[in-house]
Formats: sequence, structure tokens, C-alpha cells
Amino acid sequence: MNNNVWLICLVLMTVAVIAVSVYLILLLIQLKRTAEEMHGTLARVNKELDAVSKVSGKIVNFTERLTSPLVSAGTVIYYIFSFLKKKKDK
Repeated sequence: MNNNVWLICLVLMTVAVIAVSVYLILLLIQLKRTAEEMHGTLARVNKELDAVSKVSGKIVNFTERLTSPLVSAGTVIYYIFSFLKKKKDK
């Protein structure tokens, strides 16, 4: 009787270890697939980010060249009106 209980426990533990092993193997296979897909996706995103970075750099350079004279002109106009207002107030 005692040997039968130990045998049943041993069989149940063996089945449990096999089930956990199969689950972990399937989990690792899926994890590998996900990592491969993620690698491909990140490579495409990196490629696209390079293109976006180049375009945004060109836009920044263009807007800096465009706004620089406008800001300078606006500053000059502001100081002229400020000077004229002070002169008018006196």
C-alpha cells in the first residue's frame, strides 16, 4: 500500500515536470518569434527615423534662415516705435 502511494506521487510529479517543461519550451519558442518580429520592426522604424530626422533638419534650417531676417526686422521696428513713443511722451 505504501509503495503504491509513492509510485502514484512519483508518476504525478513526473507528469507535472513534463507539463511545465513543455509549457516553458512553447513559451521560449513564442518569445523567440516575438523577438525576431520586434527586431525587424525596430529596423524599419530606425530606417524611417533617419529619413524623418533628415527632413526635420532641413525644415529647421529653412525656418531658421526664414525667421532670422524677420526677427531682426521686427526687432528694429519695435525699437523704432519704442524710440518714437518715448520721444512723443517727452
